[in-house]
Amino acid sequence: VVSQGRRKITIIPHLNSGELKQNVRQLEDLYASAKELIEKIDEEGQETPNAGRYARTIKLCMREMERFEDQYQRVMDAGNLRRYSLENDEERRTMLIEGQLMRENTSAIEEVSKRLHDTKETGGMIMHDLKGQSSTLKRTAAGILDTNEVLKESKRVLDGMARSAATNKLTTMHLEVFIICIIVYYKFIYTSDGT
Repeated sequence: VVSQGRRKITIIPHLNSGELKQNVRQLEDLYASAKELIEKIDEEGQETPNAGRYARTIKLCMREMERFEDQYQRVMDAGNLRRYSLENDEERRTMLIEGQLMRENTSAIEEVSKRLHDTKETGGMIMHDLKGQSSTLKRTAAGILDTNEVLKESKRVLDGMARSAATNKLTTMHLEVFIICIIVYYKFIYTSDGT
């Protein structure tokens, strides 16, 4: 009975208005029969001396009935029945198409929203990286300025050393000339005067 009811539930959305009313009545009858059967099974299961042996089967039947009941309630919902029972099949088709379009649009909006959220997260990560790179560049620029100052100071020291070296060389050359002059003087002039 439950499987027959489920088959009816699956075909109801696809029926035209004339067939719909007849199938809804049949579904209501199947539901009532299934409910009566499940109550009888439950009562007989409790009255049976070996009820424990059948408890699992009874639970499975009860669970199947609960699922069937949920499906039945959804199909018999006033909004769904109104949607299924539109007198004009053209209106019904239009409504089904609009419903499909609405589901597709909702899906597209959800996807765009997800992409927007992902893009926002990616943008946040990029901004965080850019802030880190900015601070690194500032530190590097400060380091370069410090290096420039050190290089200027080193250049001044090297220039001073070069001047000192040139001065020392000039002094050394003067001393060499002076010593040569003294040697020449002692050798040639002093010795020739005193001899």
